[in-house]
Amino acid sequence: MDDTHYDMNMIENELMMDLTYQFIAPSGVKSEPYLPEIANGPYLQIIEEPKQRGFRFRYECEGPSHGGLPGASSEKNKKTYPTVKVSNYLGRAKVEVQLVTHVDPPRVHAHSLVGKQCSESGVCSVDVGPNDLTAQFNNLGILHVTKRGVVKVLARRLKEEKRKLRDPNYQFTDAEEQAILSEAKELGKAMDLNVVRLRFTAYLQDGDGGFTRALKPAISNPIYDSKSPNASNLKISRMDKTCGSVLGGDEIFLLCDKVQKDDIDIRFYEEDEGGWEAYGDFSPTDVHKQYAIVFKTPQYHRTEIERPVTVCLQLKRRKGGDYSEPKQFTYVPQVQDKEEVQRKRQKPLPHSYDHWRGAGGPGRGQGGFGGAGGGGGGGGGGVQYNQPMDGGSFQGGFGAFGGGGAQMSDAAQPQETPPNQQQANRGPLGPLQQQLLQIASSLQSRATHMARQTAGALLDYCSSGDVHILLAMQRHLCGVQDENGDTPLHVAVIHQQPAVVQQLVHAIIRLPQQRILNTRNHLSQTPLHWR
Repeated sequence: MDDTHYDMNMIENELMMDLTYQFIAPSGVKSEPYLPEIANGPYLQIIEEPKQRGFRFRYECEGPSHGGLPGASSEKNKKTYPTVKVSNYLGRAKVEVQLVTHVDPPRVHAHSLVGKQCSESGVCSVDVGPNDLTAQFNNLGILHVTKRGVVKVLARRLKEEKRKLRDPNYQFTDAEEQAILSEAKELGKAMDLNVVRLRFTAYLQDGDGGFTRALKPAISNPIYDSKSPNASNLKISRMDKTCGSVLGGDEIFLLCDKVQKDDIDIRFYEEDEGGWEAYGDFSPTDVHKQYAIVFKTPQYHRTEIERPVTVCLQLKRRKGGDYSEPKQFTYVPQVQDKEEVQRKRQKPLPHSYDHWRGAGGPGRGQGGFGGAGGGGGGGGGGVQYNQPMDGGSFQGGFGAFGGGGAQMSDAAQPQETPPNQQQANRGPLGPLQQQLLQIASSLQSRATHMARQTAGALLDYCSSGDVHILLAMQRHLCGVQDENGDTPLHVAVIHQQPAVVQQLVHAIIRLPQQRILNTRNHLSQTPLHWR
């Protein structure tokens, strides 16, 4: 530092001697005068905040604290402690620290700081300067007062504040004593005993050598007692869904670290210029054992979206205002006409074909192509034909290609009219009927062949235990989708079946159409979405 800079600071310090003092309002923690802030003037700043969570407040009966209050950046192999610095000043100073409430304006707290540099009134002080004006408090403990003693402690500290304005030996009248007691009771009712803040005040040396010139105090971040319910960090451990409808209303199960049911919100938000945010819908009864929340998603602010939109969600405390690390949530476009109400209705066959369906009309009747038993699931009636199968006779019955099924000739089945007699009763077949009969015969032949292959694969699996034999036969079905649009690979990944996933992939890669691996469900998610 050059001589010119040093002289300027000395002149500035001398000028500060003559400045008039301003007074803190009575609601402040202390009422002594402090120097007004001016450009390039001295000021007090916090350069290492205290650690907000993980430090325990101790009752007097528990003995001294085990280790001092650590700094915010403290690590196992690199300890730090709350630290402040007086800037833009040369000389000596005294730095004091005491506990205040976590809400503004800061008021005296019932708890006390304890340590080597602390007084019985809970105030700790450190002398600094003239070269190094940094004050580090490395052995601070927090003494937890009992609820029964809160009013008594607060009344004593309020008196100390008021005496600083008048005279250290001032004696209060009975009316003043009663007013202080009432103030202490009101302050005690609103005080949270699980959270405090540190209030640092620096006193500069005056011309007589006393530390009387107070700088504006610096207030730390809140410090939470590790025993309190709000001491733990908010964290979302897991959610059963990470996407939902743009209209909201999807029910989600969320697992988290310990939370208070009446002091927690689930915040959805976007970090763009619009700054949209909304909150999940749930009640205190939906918070289970402080570790799980069942809630419904809010509606996205734009319901007409063409592609999925990803937002953030996080836990938020209502009182403290602190947040958890965010998780991603995807809003997907609404499915138009999901119930197919507006789907075009199929035209019925002309009335002239009703006699061919059977006496019961379309889908029901005895003997028509609809099959006895009716509809798509009819019984063994309908088109009959014989087909050799391993030297035996095979008879097939179709109920609109869906009922009856295939039956072996040696299986028990009801007596039916021979096909030639049924044909004679119905008369000659028309061209369309003959074509349909040929299609039915071809489908039946393919179904029979597939059934024989499946039965053979099942027998091979039973003898070898190799599931790949079954999957090789069914690999053409690996692309089927359920009501949610999920393929078998989706389902295996969702239910965390790694062995099944491996077997399915092994079967799918042998298909010509390997794009089944990237099939999307109704939420536009591929199986890789859950990896």
